[in-house]
Amino acid sequence: MSSWESPHRFGLADTSGEVVFFLFGLLVMLAFAITVVREPRGGDLPLVAIAVMLSAAAFTAVRNLPLAMIACAAPLARHAELIAMRRRRAAGIDVNADQAAVTRTDDRSRMSPWLAASIAIVLAIFGGLFSRRLILGSDTPIGALAFVREHHLHGNVLSNFADGEYLIWHLPDSKVFIDGRYDTVYPEKIVHQYLEFINGRPEALTVLRAYPHDMVMLPRDSKAVEIMRQASEWRLIHRDKDWMLFARADSAAARMPGIPIESAPPTPSYFP
Repeated sequence: MSSWESPHRFGLADTSGEVVFFLFGLLVMLAFAITVVREPRGGDLPLVAIAVMLSAAAFTAVRNLPLAMIACAAPLARHAELIAMRRRRAAGIDVNADQAAVTRTDDRSRMSPWLAASIAIVLAIFGGLFSRRLILGSDTPIGALAFVREHHLHGNVLSNFADGEYLIWHLPDSKVFIDGRYDTVYPEKIVHQYLEFINGRPEALTVLRAYPHDMVMLPRDSKAVEIMRQASEWRLIHRDKDWMLFARADSAAARMPGIPIESAPPTPSYFP
């Protein structure tokens, strides 16, 4: 499932990790709503308003779900504590004494700000925060791109939108079908067609044949790989343990000896 899609695109019968993640997020949002309804006066109306807006956004695109969960956490904790305090008062427990005990414990266990700052600086230096290069993982088409450049291939490339900018940077003489700017620069029709293809839906072959693609670059676990195998006009020309590269069967790339050529992506790899 694409993180840009609405959750209504999948059903509860789906047991994929994305569905489990969404159900967990739904539980957090539901708990937030219940605690606010049960104890509406918390002096945190701005936080509640932000949580409500981001929760609504989570139902338009799954990628907004982590933000919704973060936004719900603070008011959820606040109103859950208010409910607990009300119940303690109803049970005759001295709430003020409990709060004083918690304050004394916090004072004794508080970390020195200088120690915290020192740890943050060390982590920033040795964690690569100040590095001018980014370490690339297996979700980046490192090997496929190296193959394209080594064999001087160019043209129109259909790949994951998240890799679009990476391909634009390294293949200035080629064009990508879509990139991470998504619907800020691409019309809704293109976005819809991309999602149809990359998720292996019924219209995927139609989308593949509707445009003059020269290469298709896909992760090996992509649902669109099966679509490429069904398309007789395409040939697999390169693969590594993470990515597959296809070219049109009537192209010079598809006539290279030894295809599909298999290689291992360089490790470690950096950008740029």
